[in-house]
Amino acid sequence: MFASSGELTRANTHLPFPADGLSPSFVNHSQQSTDEPFLELGKPIEREMAGGQTHYYQLALNAGQYARVVVDQKWFDVAVKIFAPDGGLITEVDNPNGKLGPEPVHITAEATGIYRLEVRSFEAEARPGRYEVQLVELRPATQLDRDRLAARRAFDEGDRLRLQSTPDSWEVAIKKFSEALTLYQAIGDKNEQYTVLIGLGNTYRKMREPQKALERFDQARQLARAL
Repeated sequence: MFASSGELTRANTHLPFPADGLSPSFVNHSQQSTDEPFLELGKPIEREMAGGQTHYYQLALNAGQYARVVVDQKWFDVAVKIFAPDGGLITEVDNPNGKLGPEPVHITAEATGIYRLEVRSFEAEARPGRYEVQLVELRPATQLDRDRLAARRAFDEGDRLRLQSTPDSWEVAIKKFSEALTLYQAIGDKNEQYTVLIGLGNTYRKMREPQKALERFDQARQLARAL
């Protein structure tokens, strides 16, 4: 469902960052590729995208920092990935909100370096549309942020298992989704609870347990109304 990433830019990822992490001295903005602009706090970037296209952005972070990036869909459906400085996939986000609304990305940096954000058209044949990407929060990470990262990892693992489409994988997916849901409830993040409940409902539907699926979908509907 998601496009593969290209090679990560690794230049200068081991040089020190300033304490605030906003304008790393090693980042030469005058020489950076215009195809992969750096995200800066409070400076939104709005772009047009056509079906089948992929855009990339870079984000300089210190180990131990928390960053929140929001990709706001303007009647154009996108999927978002974030990659660590070593090129490893941290998470992928595609909320069930169609072509309109935010795709929030939460990052708790475990290493100092350049993180890479991928924004991809979800539909290969989609008509051109627009989206806006913005770094909206940058600060030292808290335990709450680390719990959010653990919740996201549990959700991602559950979704991966769900897509394997075997009875055994579905059973483990339910456990991972339930783990993520408990963490998101403790955090108080209703948006992510909604996404997890949809995942649970879809998994129970595949397992041919319609009553459990309907219960999760109904909980998701109630959250959607509250939101």
